[in-house]
Amino acid sequence: MRIPIRSDSKLVFKLFCGLIVSCIAQVSLASGSALSVEQDPPSPSAAASTAPSPIEFWTLEPNEGQSAGGHSALRLGEWIYHVEHRGDGLLQDRRDSRRRFESAYRGRDNRSIDVLQLDLTPLEARSLVRFLDARLLDRRLRLDALEEWNEDLRWLDLQYDASAASIRIPGLALLEPSDSLCETFAPHGVLPFAPDAIAAPLAEARKERALALKSATRHGSEARPSLRRLTESTGLVRALEALKGCRAIQPSRLVRLEESHAIDEAELETWRLIEKQLWSDIRRLIASQRPDRGLALILSWARWQAVQATLRGRYVYVVDGFAEANASDQVTTDALNETWRASRIAQLSKRMERARTSLRDWNQGRGPLEAELDRLERAAHDITHERTRSRHGRPHATGALSSTRALERPVANAIAPWPKDVDFDLLQKRRAFVIRKRDELRESLSADLNYALLTRNCVTELLVALDQALDQPSDPKTGNRRPFASARRRAPFSALAFIPAVAHQTVARATTIREQSRLPSIRESAILEAEQRTPFPLGIRLREANTLTSRFYRPHREDSAFLFFANDSVFFRPAAGLANLTAALGTGVVGIFTSPVDHGRLFQRGAKGVFMSLPELFFVSIRRGSYPVSPLIEP
Repeated sequence: MRIPIRSDSKLVFKLFCGLIVSCIAQVSLASGSALSVEQDPPSPSAAASTAPSPIEFWTLEPNEGQSAGGHSALRLGEWIYHVEHRGDGLLQDRRDSRRRFESAYRGRDNRSIDVLQLDLTPLEARSLVRFLDARLLDRRLRLDALEEWNEDLRWLDLQYDASAASIRIPGLALLEPSDSLCETFAPHGVLPFAPDAIAAPLAEARKERALALKSATRHGSEARPSLRRLTESTGLVRALEALKGCRAIQPSRLVRLEESHAIDEAELETWRLIEKQLWSDIRRLIASQRPDRGLALILSWARWQAVQATLRGRYVYVVDGFAEANASDQVTTDALNETWRASRIAQLSKRMERARTSLRDWNQGRGPLEAELDRLERAAHDITHERTRSRHGRPHATGALSSTRALERPVANAIAPWPKDVDFDLLQKRRAFVIRKRDELRESLSADLNYALLTRNCVTELLVALDQALDQPSDPKTGNRRPFASARRRAPFSALAFIPAVAHQTVARATTIREQSRLPSIRESAILEAEQRTPFPLGIRLREANTLTSRFYRPHREDSAFLFFANDSVFFRPAAGLANLTAALGTGVVGIFTSPVDHGRLFQRGAKGVFMSLPELFFVSIRRGSYPVSPLIEP
């Protein structure tokens, strides 16, 4: 739902709000971590040759948590470019699909978005895409290098008291520790690989692992991070050993799609072709020279077993190959009402059916098999979570290894014996070397990526991108340039453009705007739709104004304690803030007594509630409530 805007909001009021919430944002950013929007890996942009449409400047409302002072983003076609604080003092560029971005911010974070559609020429649009893609790739590679050193350091700190190296291997938890299925899955003694063909690659992988173990303890001869190399070599060893021993997939990782009848002969023939392709893929991967092929081998072997189960039972079985959050940290989706839940299940069911249809057409050359199987597995995984009312786990922080999406897969620890000449002193020397290299790289990154509230944040980095793009000739014949940078610096309050609300007005004045509109938050959208279905819209507003009677929001432990949505009405905001402050104080007092049982969670909700209620006494609303699971469906 997009709501047109007929006139500008009052700049003075937004300025007052922005100054207060930006101060709160500084506190939040100092201790918070980046919002876990799943980021798509950068790829050579096809948009560099064709101008994306539309091009929009998005300004997001504040809310408690990350980006408490608001947030800004650029929409270029179906991609959203924005900058986030990593939580360690550095900024990172992100490129997310529009639906994933809205699912995170409009859905999970319950923020409305003010939209400015920019009137740019095709040349300006292409220049903007090129600049953002190049900056994204450059910064991501540099931050990955820093994170690799950090991962090396964290890993070394865990190894001091161990007699052998412990390495976390993505995908290894898909397989049973020792069960062999060579006889079960080998009719007439035929396997998708020859055991003799594994011997040479396995010996080479073990040699590489031995070299990687040595590099992990040498402080002078190995000038690069060593954990990735050690993880890849150990993962390959374990994958080849699993193939040689025909290790079975864990029963809990084999999921049957819910169907009322067996699949027909036409679909069965598709799965026979898939079996042959996986057979070929496994043999090709065994003979490959890629050092990081261990995870691909494990996935292909697990998928081959799933296809065998499909052919035997004539019901579709898929691999549930995704990692989950720790059980103690999982949150159920009970905060969603039944209308949203039914809608989510219906949309997920349609997504699964589209994935199955696409897979049936795979043999006609409409997509690579791995991507088609992955799409079906993700759909099955998500709908399983929805039916069990559990949240999809994303347990791993952004890092160099997880940037490859490897750690989306279930991880198991593998033990590798240390070389005989390794002792405590060598590990200490290696640790000191890693710290020195990490600090040198961090210092070089600080000049470009250090967060600064007034001069470098999520807003100013987007304005720099617009400066760069609009400084290019907009007309190849005349060479004319759009004076965006100078125009925005002459705009009123331009010195305060680090505040998202002010930057919104600055961009609107400095360039030509085709259209202004608003994307309402998920709660606001639900209220507007409910008002259209009833002859008594005032009753809907009164019911949804508080957390006790609301049908579109349910309190949960990740939000602060509050009673009224103070952002709904400016006139009644101080009164709502006073009620919220009283409720938060009461919650905090009760939380003191329940701390031994709930580890202080109720007290923390009360303390956050007090902090968020104070601005409401002065007509400033930051908190809007959130949802532990987004009511919006990601692709």
